[in-house]
Amino acid sequence: MIRPATPPDVDDICALWNDVITSTTITFTTQNKTPEDVLKTLDGPWPTLIATRNGAFSGFASLSPFRAGPGYRHVAEHTVYLRDDARGAGQGKALMMAVQKAAKDIGLRALIGAVSGSNPAAVAFHEKLGFSKVGVLPEIGEKWGTRLDLILMQKNL
Repeated sequence: MIRPATPPDVDDICALWNDVITSTTITFTTQNKTPEDVLKTLDGPWPTLIATRNGAFSGFASLSPFRAGPGYRHVAEHTVYLRDDARGAGQGKALMMAVQKAAKDIGLRALIGAVSGSNPAAVAFHEKLGFSKVGVLPEIGEKWGTRLDLILMQKNL
């Protein structure tokens, strides 16, 4: 089931996000998210959705501004993370379909996925959902002493 995130979901969102931050190069971020960070996101104008399976939290997706300024007001960057034990059950696709609908509902025309070059599965996932690879920023990111490519994926809604 996909639904809007609420304050009781903050601990689950933090736990998953921080696991990704501390154990992967899927995100270049190295600073953990606090409950306050997540609450600020939930209180903002951009949707955050969660997936549950058999009543248990399995992942989340959110939208955020792609870039500042009025020229980008119809574009958002999305984030989607799933617990390892939720992969392969359709939860990622369900989250992405729901976040795309939410994006359309608030008047967005395009979504951007900024995917780590260390995550070819995410590139394939996005392509299966109709995203196109529109750019690669070679070695633009760095985490744990490793330079990482950033792959930009775009879908017009």
